[in-house]
Amino acid sequence: MQGNGAAAPAGSAPQGNAATHASSAAPHRNVAGSVQGAAAVPGIDSAASTSSATHWNSTSAHGNYAAAVPGTGMSGLASSPPLVSTGTYETTAAYANSAPQNGSSPAAAPGGAAVPGVGAAASGLGVAGVGAAMRRQRSQRGTAVAPAQPARRRVTGSQTRGAARAPRLVAPAAIRYETPLPATVATAFFAKAKGPLARAEQLHRDVAGRAGIRWQLLAACDWMQCHADHTLSPVNGERLGKHNPDGTVYQTKSQALAQCASDLIYLAGAVYGLDLTDKRALPVRALADVFAAFRWGGLLMRHGVSAMEFPYSVAGLTEQHVKMHWPVIGEPDAPDRPGSKFRGQFGAVPVLLSLNYPALV
Repeated sequence: MQGNGAAAPAGSAPQGNAATHASSAAPHRNVAGSVQGAAAVPGIDSAASTSSATHWNSTSAHGNYAAAVPGTGMSGLASSPPLVSTGTYETTAAYANSAPQNGSSPAAAPGGAAVPGVGAAASGLGVAGVGAAMRRQRSQRGTAVAPAQPARRRVTGSQTRGAARAPRLVAPAAIRYETPLPATVATAFFAKAKGPLARAEQLHRDVAGRAGIRWQLLAACDWMQCHADHTLSPVNGERLGKHNPDGTVYQTKSQALAQCASDLIYLAGAVYGLDLTDKRALPVRALADVFAAFRWGGLLMRHGVSAMEFPYSVAGLTEQHVKMHWPVIGEPDAPDRPGSKFRGQFGAVPVLLSLNYPALV
């Protein structure tokens, strides 16, 4: 296994990054400085070196953090024989790299500090010989990796011995509304509304999908406003292409349905705080609020009248919702003649249920 400071073999990708290598090489300014207690002496060439047992041991101990030696062709400390005062190394045959033929000193390794007096003879320290020598010394010293300690599982307070477990709380499931419509109402829907709504279903799905609401809401609105007639607008029940008192005109059924979808979203949110774009199934009471807001705005809320008494929403829902009348409120401009009889056989919520809307209790 290579040390952190040993160089990788030639042709391999460098380990780490430039900042990492620069920080490890910076404390060692030169070779002489890496020896414990030795200082660089000006004028001393490559022949003069503090070659002693202390130098050998200190360089071995600092093998992982040695600076690059110029002219060696490697970065990291070379485990070479002790230097002698003969001016040359004892041998270079044991290493893979050899000194340049022209006798000149090769360029300094990037990031290495220049050492005066070190000549071309230092290039005899090869990468392969350095790695082998360092591995031999590690094996001789008997350095062993400490065995990994087994990971201990942390016990939380709820898992301690003898502690009681709290029961898991589960939210109650929503209950589907499954009360059948009265027989007379179901028959009336099948005879009058089923055919027109089936023919317009794809148009309702397309417009409602672009508006982000369920298509059954738009279909019920279309039936309650103009009986899903393809020649009439569900906005006010007027004929397509006719100008309304507010100056609006709808030339196509798609334009009128898109306006109704926008009104449903806005009024349900403004009056009752309902978000129709969520597309989650709503309870029957919330569905009644949606169509009460669409037809009368905030009048019922202002007078404290429940939408479950509003025939436009819930007529024909149960036997108690048959032959209903418009609520009596003290508003001079109230629409649909308050107190008069509702002439339809069923309201918007029974239409939704007949179109398989998954209403909740």
